Amino acid sequence: MPNPEDGLRRFEAALGAISKMTGEGQDRGLDEARCPKCGGSTFVAAADLYSEAMLRLEEPSAAKEGPLAPGFTDAQIIAKFKPPRRNSAIGRTLLFAVPLAAAAYYVFRRYGSMLGQLTAMAATVLTIVVLMTTLRRNSDDYYDRRQRWRKLFVCRDCGQIISA
Repeated sequence: MPNPEDGLRRFEAALGAISKMTGEGQDRGLDEARCPKCGGSTFVAAADLYSEAMLRLEEPSAAKEGPLAPGFTDAQIIAKFKPPRRNSAIGRTLLFAVPLAAAAYYVFRRYGSMLGQLTAMAATVLTIVVLMTTLRRNSDDYYDRRQRWRKLFVCRDCGQIISA
């Protein structure tokens, strides 16, 4: 009879692996770091600044006393520290697919059905390849930008931006 503890350990191991993949649970603080501008040692993550500024703008009752970081208003924080967004692959794919479709149509009208169908199939396969490689490149770029964003900190004393 299987031990229920084994199932629980496997489940916890799976959750641990998922948290390592997504970057959750990692220490985001700066240990024993000093600001190069003022020598202060109190920092706040840019992601936290962004969340607090959004909360302050959406719900005025949540406004705290004093600024979140010196030298930044809530609107400036939202503009400067917004999280990265994924890029779309549609533009590049269409830019590639439209000329190929025009060429396939030309071959179909000029040389007949058989060669036109082969050209259309080749254009479809090439378009799918361009779509998939663009999606992969955009995904890699997004995760790189997100990782840099998560390692961005601001000094609470002087507002200096520091990358961990």
